[in-house]
Amino acid sequence: MIIDSFAIEALDTRDEVTALIGTGPLTFSHNLLANNGRLGSLTIVNETDDDDFGFNEELWMRSPEHQNTIQVETGLQPSVSNESSPHFRPRGSTQSMTSKRPPKSEFFDESAVYPGAVNPRATSTWLEGWVAYPEA
Repeated sequence: MIIDSFAIEALDTRDEVTALIGTGPLTFSHNLLANNGRLGSLTIVNETDDDDFGFNEELWMRSPEHQNTIQVETGLQPSVSNESSPHFRPRGSTQSMTSKRPPKSEFFDESAVYPGAVNPRATSTWLEGWVAYPEA
């Protein structure tokens, strides 16, 4: 998954999540978090005022065993903001990431070995013919 250009926090949990993480139902790994709020800085949020019993999402996301990639610059092409013809292919920096094959499902492309929803090497994408971007 690619989470890019989110203004404040890329991920915020609520309630008690430590048990879900410890036993395995809640995971967050092999993601690209780019150009998101404070992720470029190493200052830690005061978690005592949060609604998740002091769980620190940023430290959890940054934990090496999750293999998330966190970067200051965007992970998407500059043309992503083009209102009439956006391109959602990730930048080349994602090719060095360790990707995780999606779960078997009718919804996911099980052959995908790249982060995000659009293959960075494809000449056409599944978005063509499915979405429209009329001139604003």
